[in-house]
Amino acid sequence: MAARHDRPNIAQMNLAKNLCIAMSCIAFAFSMNSFGVSSQVDVIQALRDRGLWPEPPRRVRTATEQRAWRCQQARDERDLPAARWYARAAATVAEEALAELDAADFR
Repeated sequence: MAARHDRPNIAQMNLAKNLCIAMSCIAFAFSMNSFGVSSQVDVIQALRDRGLWPEPPRRVRTATEQRAWRCQQARDERDLPAARWYARAAATVAEEALAELDAADFR
């Protein structure tokens, strides 16, 4: 069965569009750099001004969401030392088990 060529390939079109945008960004950054604007922050800001620098959409968090985020951060900070200890202990146990397996090969 022959492939249908009358319908455009959406994936190829998106790839071409993204490649075109990327090339525009590179060319613009190069031109900015050649005109003496050497700061990366300046180049990114200029790209943002022209709509060439993608940014994820941002939404305003409610007070409840902010409170929940702060509570989660506090729990993460509280649990971090124990998690590090557990990771070290697990690595030690795994190394000992591997050493025993290596020793068993020579028996």
